[in-house]
Amino acid sequence: MVNKLLLVFVHGFRGSETSFKDYPNWLQSSLSEVMQVEATSVVYPSYKTAGDLQIAVENFATWILDQLKPEKHDHTDIVLIGHSMGGIVAAETIFFFQRHAQLLKGASILGLIAYDTPFYSVNHDAMSTTAMGHVERFSRFIPESFGGANNANTRTVGASSSSASRTTALTSGQKWGLLAGAVGAIGAAAVGAYVARDQISSSLSDMYGHLEFVSVLMDTNGLSARMKRLLQMPNIFFRCYYIKLPSTRLQRTFIALPPADTSPYFEPIQMTKAESEVEAHTSIFDPRKNESYYELGSSTIGLIASHMVHASDKNAAGVDLDLD
Repeated sequence: MVNKLLLVFVHGFRGSETSFKDYPNWLQSSLSEVMQVEATSVVYPSYKTAGDLQIAVENFATWILDQLKPEKHDHTDIVLIGHSMGGIVAAETIFFFQRHAQLLKGASILGLIAYDTPFYSVNHDAMSTTAMGHVERFSRFIPESFGGANNANTRTVGASSSSASRTTALTSGQKWGLLAGAVGAIGAAAVGAYVARDQISSSLSDMYGHLEFVSVLMDTNGLSARMKRLLQMPNIFFRCYYIKLPSTRLQRTFIALPPADTSPYFEPIQMTKAESEVEAHTSIFDPRKNESYYELGSSTIGLIASHMVHASDKNAAGVDLDLD
């Protein structure tokens, strides 16, 4: 049997297939040389990070199946690699294939590596500061009629009809408050953290589409349940690398840090060149801005290689190995 390795990269909120820069090629060539295996890197094309997350998951799973071209007696090990919200899409895709294992045929998912994925939501203390720093920029994409009862495209947020006439006089901070009232303060901070660097459509329906996609970050119980389920998956390894900026006060990370029981699966990436958590979050794969880039890549390569060896040994022995 010939073993193949397929590295599948999936970007996050408002990302694209160029988000990873040359990182996929580096991992592919290094693992091909180190493991003497036919390794291939594929990057999921830009997809719409809006609307129902499960639709994105099903589309991603279908695309993965299209990448598999199993030949007789060949087996493909798949490693899913997600950045930001892409890590959550990847985790949900693992659950999808758990339910539909027959679709993979001569392939199996070996593990998930995530980069700065907010598995426990975003770091709200740091992100609220970042988001509010961009309120003036972000607020111009919130229609002046937001919260108005006469706008057919809006959702009611508890404002009376009289408040609609006052909307045009609201400050940008008050508009942000209306948005927070509609989706919850945590959701607004999360979306603000993601959207601050982008110019999104002024359509309120588009706004709610993006909010719906990242609404999983508001579900604390759901976030914990997802991580618990992922770590209980048999024969699948997991690691999340997250950015960490120097600070003498706040915990300067983009993601909310995990609880003690799952912290061994999370590893910090020290970044000192970025001015903000959002900038660091979007610069992970740029060696000019991330001084830990090569250390990060080497750690990732070693992690994948070690689990490929363990999986091979397990298959040869015909027994399960308990791996952290």
